[in-house]
Formats: sequence, structure tokens, C-alpha cells
Amino acid sequence: NRMTSAYDYSTYQRAICFIKLGKIEQAIDVLDRLGYNAFDKDVSYRARLLRALAESALDRPRRGEFLLSDILRDMPEYSSEIYFWRGWLRLIQYDIDEAKQDFDKVCNDSPRNVFYFPRAYGIKRWLDINMDDIPLRSEYLARWLSGILPGAGQIYANRPTNGINSLIPVSYTHLTL
Repeated sequence: NRMTSAYDYSTYQRAICFIKLGKIEQAIDVLDRLGYNAFDKDVSYRARLLRALAESALDRPRRGEFLLSDILRDMPEYSSEIYFWRGWLRLIQYDIDEAKQDFDKVCNDSPRNVFYFPRAYGIKRWLDINMDDIPLRSEYLARWLSGILPGAGQIYANRPTNGINSLIPVSYTHLTL
């Protein structure tokens, strides 16, 4: 029967199977429908959360971050978990300060989530201690810059010699055409 929480849960499991098979787009289609139509609020939340996290598998962490913020607005009772995962998506994007703020919110949430608090605290503490050793350059921006002008991404990533070596042959090619 499609009108039961058991059906919703089995549909959620089907989406997980798609992810395990590497069929992320198919999983996203299932999770999109389930996230807003499930009878069980917990299944709806889990579907929306997994949907947001699946964006990082497709190299779209900004979209995932947006979806997590949307879930936070609709379901604030899950705030610790949402902030935790949004912090991770922000780390992927090298948005260290925003990630630290999200992990800090998990640490200061009342009541403390026994699962996410120690993990968020450990990550935040590691970030605080190792902040000077973290490269603050985004690999996504470097790729994008290199796609527009070969070598520009390498220059941005503090490898100017490699960038110039890539830029010179491309510039020479364009000048001779």
C-alpha cells in the first residue's frame, strides 16, 4: 500500500540502493518525491537530508548546502544533525570560517546531541589548532579558472610556475592562429 509509512521507508531504502550502485541521479529523483510526500516525518527528513548530501557526490556542494538550510528552516528539531552536515559541505568548499560556525552551533546546541556533539567538537578543535596548515584555496574555483584560461587555476592555487607553463603554450597557440 503506497499510503503507509512502511512504503515510505522501503522507498527510502530503494534510494540508498541507487546510491550504492552509483546511480545518484535516480536516487535524487526518488528522494525528491519522498522528501515532501512521505507520511512519516522522520522518513521525510532522512530523504531530504540524504538528497542534500547526494549533491556533494555530483560535485555540487553549494546546492547541498542550500538544501540543508532549507531543511533547517522546515525542521529545526533536527538542527544539530543539519549543522553538522552543513559544516562538512562547507569544509569541502574550503569555507572554513562558516564550517567552524556550524560545528560550533552543534557544540552549543541545547540539549546536546550525544552523537553529533563529540564529533563536531573534535572537528572544530582540530580546525582551531591546525588553521595555519589548511590551504585556503578552493579546488572548485581552481578547476573553473583553468577551464576558462588554462594555467589560471594553478596560479590561483599558489603554483605559479606550473600555471605559467600551462599558460604560455596556450597563449602562443592563440597568437599564431
